[in-house]
Amino acid sequence: MFLTKEPPFSLHKLTCATNAVIEVLKFNVELLPYKNISLGSINHTLSAIGNGYQSSYSLGQQWIQLMDMIDRICTDEITKNEIEKMALELHDRFFK
Repeated sequence: MFLTKEPPFSLHKLTCATNAVIEVLKFNVELLPYKNISLGSINHTLSAIGNGYQSSYSLGQQWIQLMDMIDRICTDEITKNEIEKMALELHDRFFK
């Protein structure tokens, strides 16, 4: 399972999961780059998505908040599965 609140947390997986949320849910937010990833850029993007996100520069906090956001935004398992599938595909494409 890619989208779980259990550690270890990964900056690369957080980037892919965030971009998957943006693409699947068609948010009008710029995608994160896959090079030169930083907690600051992820924090900025998650803040732009909104949906209850509280600014944080902790990888663990950002990850958990993204998982909470997905739970709030996605009321059906089909959409959650789409996000997870895309996140895995992005991770395999850019980081494997």
